[in-house]
Amino acid sequence: MFGHKHYVPVLKGKMGEFRALSHLPSQIRAKLTPFFDVPRPEYDWRSRFDEYLLNKAVHIHKSWGIAGTLFIDYFDLELTLRVSSGQHYVQFSFDGLRNFGVQAIPVTGLDRDDDYNSAVAQTIAMDKRGVAIRLQKEDIEAPSLTQTAIKDLLADLSVQEKDVHLVMDFRELYRNDLAQKIDDAIKFLTNFGDLKKWKTLSLAASGFPENMGAVQKNSSQLIPRTELDLWEQVLAEAKRRNLIKFPAFSDYGICHPDILDFDLSMNPSANIRYTLLRNWLIVKGAGLKKKINGRTSRDYSQFFELAEQLRSSRSYCGQEYSYGDWYIYNCRRGVEGPGHLPKWREVGTNHHLTLVAAQIANSHVI
Repeated sequence: MFGHKHYVPVLKGKMGEFRALSHLPSQIRAKLTPFFDVPRPEYDWRSRFDEYLLNKAVHIHKSWGIAGTLFIDYFDLELTLRVSSGQHYVQFSFDGLRNFGVQAIPVTGLDRDDDYNSAVAQTIAMDKRGVAIRLQKEDIEAPSLTQTAIKDLLADLSVQEKDVHLVMDFRELYRNDLAQKIDDAIKFLTNFGDLKKWKTLSLAASGFPENMGAVQKNSSQLIPRTELDLWEQVLAEAKRRNLIKFPAFSDYGICHPDILDFDLSMNPSANIRYTLLRNWLIVKGAGLKKKINGRTSRDYSQFFELAEQLRSSRSYCGQEYSYGDWYIYNCRRGVEGPGHLPKWREVGTNHHLTLVAAQIANSHVI
């Protein structure tokens, strides 16, 4: 399906990410396969769980269409949840996606229960597109045990290795852990067994911070894209050891892997997250909350100045580079409004996907 010069972005299934994906041109879309993490809802949704899942299916269809495959995981949802009919949410969601013609591939892992995997097995049997198995860092650190556990899981799912996409997911990656994670990944690849059997192999991680607290307000700061270092060094070492299969690149875009639950007391900062070849450039303002006539609201006008700062910097790729860059250019001119937080997630994610998809496709690491 794809090799190591392919991009598998892990995207939170939120409006900003959906819209970022929908703006990608066909030449960029061909270089990537989205991996959607359906997030926990941010409101009292238990009486509307069916509606919530169907809404996600609608937006997945609108953002990606029916021309290419994508992965969908429910990693952040409680295993005990069910829709109103009592049906498992994996089956319910894939029924909706199937009605739209979306070529979705279900994702499971060694942490899921029998009901979850039974729903995945029924989906596999109906769609015949295989399955993705998401391995976490504990699984990667124990290749022999993981190999045995996967063998049992494949029997439960009634699939063979040739129908399975393996995703090695370290999730958050700190700079001082990089050497250890490289070693863990190489040990897994060399001790796991015959990698040729598997349909695809991907390596995911993220060096993006959990929040913007470490970046001073009214400043710009570079944050290293540590997951790119991980992928490049794993590929180089895998080539040195004459391995026959190399992982594709996977990251979490411009956000941390963990979902930060919404809290009304929070005062998020105005910030633009802009991806460079080796770093993220964070252009940050101040908190958005502002009292107007005694009432607290959010003042997004800061984004006009932040967009101008970014457009004036040497790091800016130009208005023609991506939809996100076009919006930045027009925001600083006042042609577009200042937007809001989901809009700037859309802008930053669209630029990120455009840059990283081309970067990985043109990589010369091996």
